[in-house]
Amino acid sequence: MTWRPGVSIGTGGWVSYQHLLFDRPEIVFANAAASESLFLGAKCLAALTRDPPAEVMQLCPDLQRGQGRGDSHARTARLCADRFQARLLA
Repeated sequence: MTWRPGVSIGTGGWVSYQHLLFDRPEIVFANAAASESLFLGAKCLAALTRDPPAEVMQLCPDLQRGQGRGDSHARTARLCADRFQARLLA
C-alpha cells in the first residue's frame, strides 16, 4: 500500500489494534481500507494464545458450545482462498 499517496513506512512508535465483534463477521472500512471484523471460527479459536475473554463467551455462547462450528462465526465475511487456491493465484 505504500504506493498510495500519504502511505509510507515508518520506524519506531507503536500500533494499537481494536477488534470489532458483530453477530457475524463483517467487512468494515476505515480510511478507505477494508478489513474483516474479529473472526472467531474454530481454527482461529484454537490458535489463540489465551482463552477468549469471558465477556466474549458470555456475549456469544454458541462459541463455547460448538467452538465456532456451524454457527454464524464459523464463516468469514467473504470467500477466502484455501492453501491450494492461494498457490494457484501466486
